[in-house]
Formats: sequence, structure tokens, C-alpha cells
Amino acid sequence: MAQQKVSGPAAVAVIGVALVLFAVVFGRSSLAPKEEPAFVLPPEPPLGSQDIAIMRQGLEPLGITAILPPLLEDRRQGVRVASVKPGGVGEAAGLKPGDLIASFDGQPVAHSVYLVMLVNGSKTGVAHSLTVVRAGKQQMLRVEGLAPLPPEERGRLPM
Repeated sequence: MAQQKVSGPAAVAVIGVALVLFAVVFGRSSLAPKEEPAFVLPPEPPLGSQDIAIMRQGLEPLGITAILPPLLEDRRQGVRVASVKPGGVGEAAGLKPGDLIASFDGQPVAHSVYLVMLVNGSKTGVAHSLTVVRAGKQQMLRVEGLAPLPPEERGRLPM
């Protein structure tokens, strides 16, 4: 079999196509599609000790008496429940200590501030849904009887 030599413009074209294919396959080319996040969360607000007390007050309608500071794996994924009020609406819905509340009525809950805003901006007498992660599995809970704090009791709650 006779060998044919490739030189000049044909060789440059073959090498160029090979480089473009290599770059696309390994994602290092501007030709590769760029992924954009579907939802960008706002930055986390800084909280001091007084703010934590305000957050606790804001979560009372949901029957949450304490939350845990965000663990590394929880950051911006939800709010971790530390304790639930016995006989409260949260307990009646099936909320348990250790649950990670990921969303309230379909809205993502990246931080306790967002959960307080959603709870106290909700309507009285309407059933609400909570998406919680318990033992690594997502569950939907139905919350009934939620009564947001009246405006005069909200104080410095974020709204």
C-alpha cells in the first residue's frame, strides 16, 4: 500500500478540526453550550443574636420553637428544625426535629429569613405545603391552621 503525504492547507485543516473537537469534548471551548443557573438565590443576610430572637418569633405560627444554624451541607438548601411546639400546627403536619425545610408552598427556603417572610406573608385558613428532607428523602407535608402573626406583633420581622 502506498503512503500519501498530507501537507500544506489540508494538514492545517485536519489539525484545526481535531483541536476544536478536543476542546468541545472536554468543555474548554466557547463552542460548548454554557450552563446558566435556573434560579439565583439572593445573598444570605447576616444575623446577630437579636435577629435570631426575631426569627424565632417569626416562626412561631409554624410551630417551630428553634432552628439549627446551617451546617455546611445545609447552606442555602433549607432551614433545619431543632424543635417543634407540642400540639402546634407544625407537629400536626408531621414536622419533626432534624427536618430540613426546603420549600414553603413551592417557594425555595434558602435561609430562615425567607421562611419567616413566606410564613408571615401567607393567608390564614388556607392549607400550605412544606417540602422537607428527612433522612435524605424528600417528603411533602400539608400544614393546616397556620395563622401568621398580626402586623402589630411582627415587630422587626423581615417582610
